[in-house]
Amino acid sequence: MREKKRYILVKAEGLSPAEVQQCVQAALQEWLGEKGVALARARFVRDEPGGAWVKCSTKALEDTVAALALKRFFKGKDVALRTVLVAGSVPKAAKKV
Repeated sequence: MREKKRYILVKAEGLSPAEVQQCVQAALQEWLGEKGVALARARFVRDEPGGAWVKCSTKALEDTVAALALKRFFKGKDVALRTVLVAGSVPKAAKKV
């Protein structure tokens, strides 16, 4: 059976648009580890002005949100990755934002 997925809209504070993807991937890698990222199927999906969309499985939603929230420093700068919205599809969620 196919596993359901969730999309997380993350706003990045303290980062340039070019650094958002790297920071999201680093946060997932640091807190979940290689095996955790693979099991969660967590990955960066696309850029958003001032943030990004991250995709993960429904079973690992809480772990993924926690990993993003716990990221405090990136390349010597203070950063904050804030979860704004969790949705089942990006187009429908984009209408809400």
